[in-house]
Amino acid sequence: SRPVEKTLCVGPAPLPSQLCNNPCSTDCIVSSWSAWGLCIHENCRDPQGKKGFRTRQRHVLMESTGPAGHCPHLVESVPCEDPTCYRWLASEGICFPDHGKCGLGHRILKAICQNDHGEEVSGSLCPVPPPPERKACEIPCRMDCVVSEWTEWSSCSQSCSNKNSDGKQTRSRTILALAGEGGKPCPPSQALQEHRLCNDHSCMQLYWETSPWGPCSEDTLVTALNATIGWNGEATCGVGIQTRRVFCVKSHVGQVMTKRCPDSTRPETVRPCFLPCKKDCIVTAFSEWTPCPRMCQAGNATIKQSRYRIIIQEAASGGQECPDTLYEERECEDVSLCPIYRWKPQKWSPCTLVPESVRQGIMGSSEACGKGLQTRGANHMKLDMKRIILQI
Repeated sequence: SRPVEKTLCVGPAPLPSQLCNNPCSTDCIVSSWSAWGLCIHENCRDPQGKKGFRTRQRHVLMESTGPAGHCPHLVESVPCEDPTCYRWLASEGICFPDHGKCGLGHRILKAICQNDHGEEVSGSLCPVPPPPERKACEIPCRMDCVVSEWTEWSSCSQSCSNKNSDGKQTRSRTILALAGEGGKPCPPSQALQEHRLCNDHSCMQLYWETSPWGPCSEDTLVTALNATIGWNGEATCGVGIQTRRVFCVKSHVGQVMTKRCPDSTRPETVRPCFLPCKKDCIVTAFSEWTPCPRMCQAGNATIKQSRYRIIIQEAASGGQECPDTLYEERECEDVSLCPIYRWKPQKWSPCTLVPESVRQGIMGSSEACGKGLQTRGANHMKLDMKRIILQI
């Protein structure tokens, strides 16, 4: 196909423009931080040394949008001492009285050993000794003071500890019924509340930061495999790789050595990606040459004719680029130049006087001087001096 005159096409021309929308970029929306976890070895498959990390996480509630959208880091770590990879988790049963229906009793404790992922493992991996199987408890008798169970520990007052203050948590219980005659009295008010330290780690958190993913590029191994499958021996589509850089960052300080951050939470630096298929540039054939003029042309200007072609598809993903020449010109052949004419005046005739009496409409004698009239003829000549019109 080739471009032709617009008048040859049937029906209305397609719209040359339309409304469109580029979505604005928005950053991720993330949850609040979780509580800090236990002090765990850097590598629980090969635990070494007495230093570990405590970590906390947050997760993405809404993904980022647009090319400039950004998500913050989702994991933070702090160094800690005496790490472990396994811990006992005990659950308490109900309180059984030792004698009668009330008074002192005991609870049965069921303990399981968990790894750093919260999975149950063999008890031999957990520290010894294991938690006790029984725990003392008390069931109030009918006339005893009745107090509620302890509430959950409050959130920590600080996310970390510094030289001036430590984080604290509290929990409380309330009196449900006062003691009757002969019953066990209620505990004092200070016994209805408990405090403990929390988040006693440093305020300098460590976390990984990443650069944006780079473009999808060919993986030589995968490309070679694709090339053996392709009919033309070339890989035009397939799986490639993307890479990015990873940095260890210390809060309020900036980038630090990578060994400061836990390797177990290090983000990936390479990931597979789909290589877009190569697209060659596609252009139409050249249009017909514009016609040269049939009539003669004035002046010495060079008359040219032209033709053009149109890009239907731009090159993409390493395909063959479009040609440089989309418009061509050439000189018209056998174009005649129109002749150029000019006026060639003759000599003026002798001056013929017009008497004053004639000019004023009065009859009188002729005059020898005064105003008169001269005439001359003019010829229309070609530049080659050939006479066309003899006199006008």
